[in-house]
Amino acid sequence: MRILLYILSFLILSCDSESGDNTSILNGCTDENACNYNESATTDDDSCYDCFEDDCDTYPETYYNCDGECIVFEDPCGVCDNLPFNDCAQDCNGDWGGLAIVDDCGVCGGPGIPEGACNCAGNILDCNDECGGTAVLDNCDICDTDNSNNCTQDCTGEWDGSAVEDACGVCNGDGIPEGACDCDGNTLDCNDECGGTAVLDNCDTCDTDNSNNCTQDCAGEWGGTAEIDVCGVCNGSGP
Repeated sequence: MRILLYILSFLILSCDSESGDNTSILNGCTDENACNYNESATTDDDSCYDCFEDDCDTYPETYYNCDGECIVFEDPCGVCDNLPFNDCAQDCNGDWGGLAIVDDCGVCGGPGIPEGACNCAGNILDCNDECGGTAVLDNCDICDTDNSNNCTQDCTGEWDGSAVEDACGVCNGDGIPEGACDCDGNTLDCNDECGGTAVLDNCDTCDTDNSNNCTQDCAGEWGGTAEIDVCGVCNGSGP
């Protein structure tokens, strides 16, 4: 750019020489430290700038010369400054200034622990908050690994309830009635048969045959042998 300014100044001076005017005024930047310094300028026109292409935001004069060249340290990402804390680094893929990072499972650019899992293997927390544990919460809110103690439903459907079926198959019923031998209310007969029809007669004979039931003799003794003689006397000797 300075070369262009020199050529322009030369052309202007040549024109002035041809015209015979040696007192011509050339406006331009007269600041020797400016990037657009014109040594031929006779009058400063406030056009001076100190950064490459007058873009100090992109090329601050602290870090760049007037040709846009970095005069301090340029890191591998092309950032020119003397601030080591912002120097770019390589990501896990080896890319300078890349964003890839190693996830919790040691995978570069990986998704990390699967959603809902507690480790990279995809295990989940059991009811004891143990990652990959096998404890299970049963219906009675007991958390352990022992399936043998899992609670069960009682006959009413209540988990860990105390209702049971009685001997007659009735849930939470009263069972066989007192004095009975079965759910129908039958009782034991004299042969200890539930619902049997055997009867104990007055001679302590237990059977179902009413025809052999013992009777009273004339003395009033059940099963006795006393008889009325011909004279009408019980157990008498007769005539």
